Amino acid sequence: MPKLSKKRKEEIMKQFGGRMPTKKEIFQKIMESQERMAQALKGAWETKPDDPKVAEQLLEVGERSARLKKEIQRMFDKDKSR
Repeated sequence: MPKLSKKRKEEIMKQFGGRMPTKKEIFQKIMESQERMAQALKGAWETKPDDPKVAEQLLEVGERSARLKKEIQRMFDKDKSR
């Protein structure tokens, strides 16, 4: 895992009340972000123009998002089992 710069570490700590977050808290933030992205994609799908190319791109992004979510869950589960 890459080392964080002092500035980035301070930014992260500021978000968590002056302390470094646990892995579980980081995972929770990532999953919340994934959920917001899924909701945004759902909204984009519901309001998409009648363009097959746009529909195809939205489906592709949705599939990638789902794969990313599964991969993050797998990484968290693997780390938790250690």
